[in-house]
Amino acid sequence: MKRTRILLFMLSSLVLVACASPYDRGMQAYEEGRYQESIEHFESVKAWDEHADDAEVMISRASYKAGRQAYENGNWDKALQFLNQVRRDRYADARDLMGDVYYQKGREAYEEQNWTTAINHLLMVRPESGKYQEARRLLAEVRNQSSS
Repeated sequence: MKRTRILLFMLSSLVLVACASPYDRGMQAYEEGRYQESIEHFESVKAWDEHADDAEVMISRASYKAGRQAYENGNWDKALQFLNQVRRDRYADARDLMGDVYYQKGREAYEEQNWTTAINHLLMVRPESGKYQEARRLLAEVRNQSSS
């Protein structure tokens, strides 16, 4: 009897998950920390859906969190991919984090003595970034090394 109840519960849960809207599936994935998956669900919310505006907000929030995770894992390109999608409430934070990413990419290129790539990445660090001064100091060093 107990197994039957468990089986019925599991089947009803599957039906509910399968019938959930893209927005609901996106929220579930977001709340479980599966940000990239949540973005995919939110992006499939149709413009006429009652949750369309909320889905746009959630895409921005999930993009920031996915970008932050990628940054913390040292995956610079993936971090930039997601941070470029941030639009709303975390826009300034995302731009600052992008400055950090470009600084890290420039620093790595410097260590590899890839001067042109280092210069290109360091020039992407904007004055608003917390890494701007460090990037400028490293840029001067890169230019000094590349001219030697």
